[in-house]
Amino acid sequence: MKQELLICNRDILLKRYFEKISIIKNYSENTILLYYDTADIFMHFLYSSGIETFNEVSNQTLYSFFISISKNKLSNRSKNIKISALNNFIIFICNRFNFCELSKLKHSRFLKKLPIIHDEDELLKILLKNKPAISENWIDYRNYALAILLYSTGIRISEAMNVQMIDFNDGWLRVEKTKNMETRLVPYNKLVMTTISDYMNFCPFSNVNIFWFCRKGKKLTARAASTAIKRMFGHSPHFFRHAFATHLYRNGCDLLVIKEFLGHSSISTTNVYIHIKPKHLLATVNRCHPMAKNS
Repeated sequence: MKQELLICNRDILLKRYFEKISIIKNYSENTILLYYDTADIFMHFLYSSGIETFNEVSNQTLYSFFISISKNKLSNRSKNIKISALNNFIIFICNRFNFCELSKLKHSRFLKKLPIIHDEDELLKILLKNKPAISENWIDYRNYALAILLYSTGIRISEAMNVQMIDFNDGWLRVEKTKNMETRLVPYNKLVMTTISDYMNFCPFSNVNIFWFCRKGKKLTARAASTAIKRMFGHSPHFFRHAFATHLYRNGCDLLVIKEFLGHSSISTTNVYIHIKPKHLLATVNRCHPMAKNS
């Protein structure tokens, strides 16, 4: 085991590390690849810096590495993702060799910018205002159908791209290939089914393996879909996910139910998605507090 402390045995360690993170339930494929790539780059950095064992790694070494991979301007969020990836590998090293000499980088502290969520009526007006005539442009109608699906179900854009017609069943949508690699059920309304059926009937392409088509008949990517949605409605797909959660909560839906619909593993994550205005807080107090009811 001590022999593996040598940096030159990077292939052995990286293989063990990949095996470790691949079995973690809450890690998506993108997370696994990001963590592995960060570990690989870190090992190469140590080797090129003349460091032979992990015992020689200092806090300054970690900072130097982080600066080397952050030459381009990164947002605080991107920095924290890279720091998490590096720290995860450091924890793996410490656990594997049973020592705690290695320190970890601290995350950047920043105020997360959240989208401004419209009231229900206002958002519905935005959707209906941008509803295209189905006979004019099937691409625009595709974007409209996708926006309706996102707002009605709260699913992620990456999840929406993997939806198939077979996943719609009697008011429940089966969501697969999720961020947490789990399958969950979310409800959908009649408007979703009507809109999607119209899209499929008018779309000039047909393929059992593709649900959302791009202009050339190939599978629409999440990035292209996000660009199209933002251009058409002025909001990103993630905005509709926030709106889904917020509007459910404002109308009395239990937070734990919303958590299940969103596919969150922690209720604290769901809390971020709930945008409550002062007028809604006041209305809640007037509706729920016994003294307010009697006044």
